Amino acid sequence: MSATKFRFTEQAIEKLSGSEKRARYYGSQVLGLIIDVLPSNKKTFRVLCLVLTTIMAEWWSLKR
Repeated sequence: MSATKFRFTEQAIEKLSGSEKRARYYGSQVLGLIIDVLPSNKKTFRVLCLVLTTIMAEWWSLKR
């Protein structure tokens, strides 16, 4: 899985394509915003949210 950080724009997101493994991209302007691109070229938007009352982080999928 690759990890890259860039500014999420509509054009930049449309250019993302699937590869052999899932690719993960991090937004450079919004902390915790993530896009996973699957080999089938499906894109999943996620938000990483740290919950201060617990030790673990939670993942929330926004759109697929």
